[in-house]
Amino acid sequence: MQARFLSPSEKLIAIERLRMNQQGIASGQWRWDHVWECLSDPKTWIWTALLTAVSIPSGGITTFGPLIVRSFGFSSFQAILFNMPFGAVQIIATLGGAFAATHWKVKSPFLAALCVPPIIGLSILYSVSHDPSNRGVLLFAYYITSVYPAISPMIYSWSTVKPDQSALAHHTD
Repeated sequence: MQARFLSPSEKLIAIERLRMNQQGIASGQWRWDHVWECLSDPKTWIWTALLTAVSIPSGGITTFGPLIVRSFGFSSFQAILFNMPFGAVQIIATLGGAFAATHWKVKSPFLAALCVPPIIGLSILYSVSHDPSNRGVLLFAYYITSVYPAISPMIYSWSTVKPDQSALAHHTD
């Protein structure tokens, strides 16, 4: 209701969506029953577990990425250069996963598919010896682990409820 960038008809649509989700418009009152409802909802714990499972390893991989690449036998400068494709794979995986899930209107199969490359990559990194003769395989494994950032937005979008667009159609005039 306070969003200045929305037109009056867009505000009406937003309010209608909130009403359809039975969320209410605004309340400054703290309600303990909402806290207990959240804590007793299994979906809350599932989303928390999924995001924690993604976030913990992603911090280590992102923070120590150059050290991981250096362990393959590259210099510090080469390790920095070899981290550039890591970001490109992240962007492609995130945009590709979002596009695919939106295009085919299913999220869970794509979410599961996005989990496979990092598992394979980390398995290879763990099992293949880190010596210069295996640089190509190790870099490939490192790059496919970078698919993991695409998982978090997919989880966030998977947990949202899409309102029935047909009920809002009469408010768009």
